[in-house]
Amino acid sequence: MKKQLRKVMILAVSLLMLWGQTPNIVFAATSPNISSSAYNSENIFTQSGYKGQCTWFVWGRAYEKLGIKLNSQFYGNAKQWWNETTYPKGQTPAANSIAVFGNGSAGHVVFVESVSGDIIYFNEANYHVSKAYDGAEENQTVSAFKSRSANFLGFIYLQGNPSEPSDPTQSGFTYPNNAQVSGDFLYVRDSSGSIIPGRRVDDGDKITVLDVIYSTQLALVEYPTPNGVRTGYVTNATNIIKYFNAGAWKNGSTSENVYDSNGNVIESISPGEIATPLYRKNGKLSVVYNTSKGANTKSGFVVYNGGFNKY
Repeated sequence: MKKQLRKVMILAVSLLMLWGQTPNIVFAATSPNISSSAYNSENIFTQSGYKGQCTWFVWGRAYEKLGIKLNSQFYGNAKQWWNETTYPKGQTPAANSIAVFGNGSAGHVVFVESVSGDIIYFNEANYHVSKAYDGAEENQTVSAFKSRSANFLGFIYLQGNPSEPSDPTQSGFTYPNNAQVSGDFLYVRDSSGSIIPGRRVDDGDKITVLDVIYSTQLALVEYPTPNGVRTGYVTNATNIIKYFNAGAWKNGSTSENVYDSNGNVIESISPGEIATPLYRKNGKLSVVYNTSKGANTKSGFVVYNGGFNKY
């Protein structure tokens, strides 16, 4: 058995070298047991004469690892899985989900074992090794994984949507939405900038920017989920975060003090300088303004209305 596995590994690595693809191959902590009934007597694809296909493996892995016997929505090819499933779907990678690619006439499915930061760990069949389990767990960055095919469809979540946490911070926004994410999604991060797995702000989401931290260039935002509103940090991507009232505040003829949330003066805004209003708190207006780091790279509170009276 060890010799056979070694042969499979050598073949897989050789094919990877030939195809110019370089995922990292590792042995999973709990490797698939291809001799188990999940891949044989109890597997719907084995029973139908399709053992060795990618769908055969993923169906078996879901049963072997999660105890889930995928229903008739998963009896067709990979593309049909995506089109027919009633499980939640999305673009965020998550442990124990199914990645679906729409390439070719039938597509391809992959079982996602786990996700750590920006790395996806996965198993599959009929990709590097024809009509068989590929032999070892692999890992790639999220972007590299999605780029394996020109037609990545998304992830089917077998254990709930990771973008829809069950413990939202609050039921609504503290202040009216003041921006929209446009052109791409943003990973949600902690205060140090590390990605929080399974959380992101999606393209098109309307958000409330609470603060823009100059030192780290992170923005503290409230963002929507189907279960409520969460708060987290995102990269201050000024090309993606589109403010509703951009440049609507203009300073007068004298310098204007800028205060932090505790009422301490942190700097001043020059005469005639413009800024973008965010919200009003305790009689002061929160604005995001330009610095040496670029447009909209720092926020603070001002007393002067600057011609802005919406809130």
